[in-house]
This record gives sequence, C-alpha cells and structure tokens, in this order.
Amino acid sequence: MISSDEMVVLFDTVAESRRAEKALEDAGFPDPEVNTLDRDAIVELGGSSDFGPAFWRTLFGRDVQLYQGAVFQKALSTGGAILTVRIHNDAEATRAEEVLSQFTSVDLEARGAGLIAEHKALGDIKDEVLRLAEEQLEVGKRMVEAGKTRIRRFVTERQVQAQVSLRDQHAEVIRKVIETPTMLDDVEWDWNDSTIEMIETREEAVISKRTRVAEEVMLRKGETERVETVTDTVRKQQVEIERLDEQGRVIRD
Repeated sequence: MISSDEMVVLFDTVAESRRAEKALEDAGFPDPEVNTLDRDAIVELGGSSDFGPAFWRTLFGRDVQLYQGAVFQKALSTGGAILTVRIHNDAEATRAEEVLSQFTSVDLEARGAGLIAEHKALGDIKDEVLRLAEEQLEVGKRMVEAGKTRIRRFVTERQVQAQVSLRDQHAEVIRKVIETPTMLDDVEWDWNDSTIEMIETREEAVISKRTRVAEEVMLRKGETERVETVTDTVRKQQVEIERLDEQGRVIRD
C-alpha cells in the first residue's frame, strides 16, 4: 500500500519484515527511511493502543480503508510487523516493489475479505455508530431581590380654623321715675347706703383635641405574572455523508 510518499507493507512476522528492511537498505534506501514497526512501536508512535480507523489514518493517511486497519490490528496482535519505506519518486517506488516482491507480505485485500467473512460467520460484525448530540434550551426560575417598599410614619403640623358662636351676659341699668302713689309703700326708707349687684357672664372658646384613626396603611405581598422571552444559542451535531471508492475518491451521486 502506498500512502502519499510512503510505502506501507504488512508482514506476519517481525523477522520477515527485518529481512525485507535489510534488502531495501542494501538496494540503496537509507536506514532512516526504512523502518520495521511491531505492535509496541506502533503504540509508541501513535500514542494510543486504540487501533480504530482514525488511528491508522493518522499514521498512514486518509487512504487507509477500514478493512486494512482491521488487518493491521489482527496481524500485529499475533506477532506481525509493518514495514514503512519513504519514497521520493516513481522510480524509487518501482525499485522498492521489486525488492519487496522477493518476500512474503500480507495481501491486504484478500486478508481483509477473509477477516470480514470470519466476523460474519461468528456473528460479531457490529454496526459503526456515530451518535449525534444536540443542546436543548431549558429555562428555570429563581427568586432574586427586585427592590423594597418601605413605609415610614412621621408627624406633620397644619393650622386649622373653626367658628363658634359665643354669648355674653351683662347687666343693663334701667332707671325710671316712679310717680304712682301705691308704690310708695314698697320704698325702703332706710337712709343707710345699700348696694345691689348682678353677675355678668361671657362665653369663651375652649380648645380640646381628640385622636381618631384616620387611615390604615399596611404592607402585604402580592404576585403578578409576566411572560418573558428568553433567547440563547444551542448547538446540534450533524453529519455529512461521503462515499469513497477503493482509491479514496469521493463518489458523486
């Protein structure tokens, strides 16, 4: 399998991969550009032991098919190895293929078809599931302080007026001449001084005050309802379906 500028070949044993590696070096491919990778080396290189499709595509490019990744995984688990060769042009690719043809490498397509058939026979083929998530807006309520209402009692003063009718009693002096002879018998012939008097009165206004309840003010909690529109942004995962042929090219419907 050639991915970009790298040739990837699978062997069932590390020893066979080492022999092919040495033959490539003898054919002029420099040591740093030819490498044998067993399972431990693959884990160290990829930083993970989860050999899913994304893992192999990260290592060897997007051209790696699902069945190829499955074949890689099974071969490595049973002592196999992957040989990678860095190539720079078509001539190097042809020369590398000639050298590698002398060794027994794994036919990925044939092994992949057999692996799929084996899984089907065992009934353990599982669907690849991609779960999509979305956010939903949930609006709750909480009580917060919105202010206070305060009532304070204080005293003010104002002048008021009222009218009242008052009466005065006073003595009136009435003098009249008595000429009727019959009244002479009623005259007191006491020549001593004598005094008569009459008490005079007058009414005056008397102010008093009384207290009465003029008004009652109280505080009571009341409730009103209002409808408020809440706006926010929610996210939703969606999928884009892309079908590829065996060469990794997008199939247009």
